[in-house]
Amino acid sequence: MKKGVSDVSAILVAELSRWGRSTTDFLHTLRELESWKVSVIAMNGMAFDLSSPHGRMLATLHSGIAEFERDR
Repeated sequence: MKKGVSDVSAILVAELSRWGRSTTDFLHTLRELESWKVSVIAMNGMAFDLSSPHGRMLATLHSGIAEFERDR
């Protein structure tokens, strides 16, 4: 049986800041996964609910800090 996107319900990552080092790419990826109903959870327990203004703000802030660390 071939595995598809619908077979994945969550992705566990060690650190979200290592996954998304570009704010635009990180937010695009999170939104794409959200549209597929796939949750993204960091091992430190951080997760973003992009359906809420608070979750979108936290994701944007976190991603911006990771991009800043990369560029400095």
